[in-house]
Amino acid sequence: MPRPFFFALLVIAPIAASVARDATATLAAGRPLALPSGQSIELIEVSDSRCAPGQKCAGGGYARLLLHWRSSATAPPTRLTLATTTADGQARDACLFGTLVRIRNVAPLPTAGATIPIADYRVTVTIGTCPNERPAS
Repeated sequence: MPRPFFFALLVIAPIAASVARDATATLAAGRPLALPSGQSIELIEVSDSRCAPGQKCAGGGYARLLLHWRSSATAPPTRLTLATTTADGQARDACLFGTLVRIRNVAPLPTAGATIPIADYRVTVTIGTCPNERPAS
């Protein structure tokens, strides 16, 4: 008797990295990060005023990040700005749709006289549950 055979169709498409709650992940421009419950977050823009190592600066500066946060794959993005400091009213974290995203690190550090392309930035974030909310069971 002939044996049936099965085959898989491979579709090549941009795939978002995914992360569970209470985990650390890395954001990169052009690579959406899949969050719990069908959400996603993507790095869109970096404005970096941090002081380059070895340079003398009046202040340490900070990196400000523009993110697009989607509640579902078909939802329009919510624009969100986070920063590496809470100075000047900046926020290091945000809660949307029950999910907390907190900025941990922005790399690389600036180099005096050089502009860092957005594609070179890596933003380490922690994903969690918003305070006073319990994760869905």
